[in-house]
Amino acid sequence: MPLPNSQTGYPVHIQACFEIGTDRRSLIWGEDLSQDERLKKKKMWNEIILQHLIPETYLTLMLYLVDKYQDSSKKLWPIKISSAPPWGNSVRTTFNKIINSKIFFANTSTNSIGPYTFDKVQFIDSSSENTQDLIEILPKYGFNLVDVISSTLALLKECLPNIHIIRPEYIRKNFNRDKVCLF
Repeated sequence: MPLPNSQTGYPVHIQACFEIGTDRRSLIWGEDLSQDERLKKKKMWNEIILQHLIPETYLTLMLYLVDKYQDSSKKLWPIKISSAPPWGNSVRTTFNKIINSKIFFANTSTNSIGPYTFDKVQFIDSSSENTQDLIEILPKYGFNLVDVISSTLALLKECLPNIHIIRPEYIRKNFNRDKVCLF
């Protein structure tokens, strides 16, 4: 039975043997359970599912898809980090597992190369008007471009302050550092 208002932040439905509250509308989570040992165990069960099982399983799914399709599976990235526990914590853990894995494929005008880890790529918004032109030109100068959808890019910016996003100032800085001339 689905829980009402269970905005998980994942682009898939999550089904698990959760322990639900007495109202049968929420998960047992974070309440003051200091007196009831049975409720503490139920809360711990939910924490194990949300903090360990779901992130690990989701990472396994993404790595399988990357291996099978040679793609960063951009439509399967978590879509938002809820500020409300317990789902926000789960998505954040999943997100950290994903970015620490070799899951990113850089795009060139003819194919994808990789996989790379997060620190070896630069991200570009696939809805940008010049995306295809940039994907054709920049890899020739050593850029490993990963195009992601806007919601994923927003999520990356929210979680990772040192993300490399392709913007004019980022390109200028890297070309000036390497003394590269496009023309």
